[in-house]
Amino acid sequence: PAKSLPALYDWQGEHSKEHPLFVFRDISGSKRVIKWGEAIQGFHRAARYVRESVGYSGEGSKPFIAVLATSGERTRFLSTLLLNLVVDSISFYSFLIGTFRTGWTLFPISPRNSPQAVTHLLSKTGVTHLFLSTEAAIQSLADAALADLPSRNIEKCAMPTFDMLFPT
Repeated sequence: PAKSLPALYDWQGEHSKEHPLFVFRDISGSKRVIKWGEAIQGFHRAARYVRESVGYSGEGSKPFIAVLATSGERTRFLSTLLLNLVVDSISFYSFLIGTFRTGWTLFPISPRNSPQAVTHLLSKTGVTHLFLSTEAAIQSLADAALADLPSRNIEKCAMPTFDMLFPT
């Protein structure tokens, strides 16, 4: 039996590798299926990405990871918007599971917060690394929140993209 959340996912990937986990239509309109076996590889890539981005050597206190991201950039074309929402939701979910694999603390922050609220959350929690999605609104929110922090020891990191986690 699985004794941790990452072990539960690994068990599922080993015993149900041919079962679909994510199903969506890609940009060409073709049905895309990510089965458990492929998803587990994406979760492991996400964990490696987080470890490499943070660069933790194993000495000193463990990193405290926060994530400030949306589920996709808004575009004026509905089909592209829906695809971005699905793909970015899968990427976000994979990032969360990958970060759990590191054993580090993860703190998702809602992008609906004001800069002052984000500043407060960052200052009270001891976050060391802030992963951000690429949208201009998220970047502005993070910059405004970090500018108001008394000590600016939080490193900004980019969220992994879908293509990084699930290369074809």
